[in-house]
Order: sequence, then C-alpha cells, then structure tokens
Amino acid sequence: MSEQKILSREDILGAKDTTRELVDMNKFGWGGFVYVQGMTGLQRGLHENDMLETNVDDPRVNKARFRANMLVYCIVDGEGNQLFREQDVDALNEKNAAALDYLYDKAAKASGYRPADIEEITKNSQSGQEGGSS
Repeated sequence: MSEQKILSREDILGAKDTTRELVDMNKFGWGGFVYVQGMTGLQRGLHENDMLETNVDDPRVNKARFRANMLVYCIVDGEGNQLFREQDVDALNEKNAAALDYLYDKAAKASGYRPADIEEITKNSQSGQEGGSS
C-alpha cells in the first residue's frame, strides 16, 4: 500500500488547476481558434450572482443570457485574460447559437457545471424579486 500525500495549504493554493483548451471555431465560420478556460471559484460565484441579481419580468431572459454570460468569463487569450466583459453579453448572444452552444459545453464542463446546477440558478433567478429595479 502506497503512502498517501496529505496536501498542505501551500500545495492547494499553489496548484495550477485551471484548465484551458484551444477550440477550433473554423467550422462555425469564425476563421480560427479560441481558448476556453474553466472558471475560478470567484468567477463562478460572480457569474451565478449575475444571474440571480438580474431583475427581469420573464425568467427565460436569464436562461437566454446564461450561456453568453458564462462565455464572458471563459473565452480567454493565450495567457488566460478574458477577451470579453459584461457589456459584451448581448453582442455575444447575437452570434451563431450552434457556435455558442459548442463553446458553452466546453466552458461548463471545465467549470464543473452540471445540468442541475444551471437549472437551479436560472429557475431561482426570480425568487424573492418583485417589482422593477430602483
């Protein structure tokens, strides 16, 4: 039986655990490749908060924005810097749905999302919210 290594605080904080994948987007007419990177814990929390704080009359709007909002955090350059910002969500949503779904599937997997997580977030985006924003 081999001895099990118990990780230290330094081991955990120093681990390079964010994955980045080069994704071919030529089949969608984009003319090249993009990097898709898994979210950090903070980014995932911010993304989920973005969805929960959106004050909309129709919860379907959050579902429609969920994918593009995630891609803002996950499409990065070669060094891992985000290419997009929050104000780009609607512009990203104007891109080909098949291309967005393809990237989203990779981003969700790299970020540890399960279908049940996504359903819970988008379903509960209206809980406790009434009226318009101030």
